[in-house]
Amino acid sequence: REHATAIGHLAIASGDGATAVGLMTAARSLGEVALGTHTQDEAPHSTNRFHPGDAILRVGIGTAARRHDGLRLYKNGTLYLSKPGGQPLIDVQAAIEAKASRQGGRGTRG
Repeated sequence: REHATAIGHLAIASGDGATAVGLMTAARSLGEVALGTHTQDEAPHSTNRFHPGDAILRVGIGTAARRHDGLRLYKNGTLYLSKPGGQPLIDVQAAIEAKASRQGGRGTRG
């Protein structure tokens, strides 16, 4: 891939401009950065074009037996945080929308 960098053991950077650092991390979409241990290894929408449904940042907290992301930020701005067991800790976008709804739409930014 164009200008991709992988540092660590079995790190994969297969998207253009992607960076993977750590143990069994995978950065497969354009410009994606993966850090930590055993990130989830998901097929991207594109390896060389911007797609809002692809991750831009993922932090792995997985094991060899169970790959898992503790944090995942998508190119559309959606942020995913989770507990080690895989359950979402918080859906940041839903929390922002709920707060805005309680405030009558104030406090949101587009």
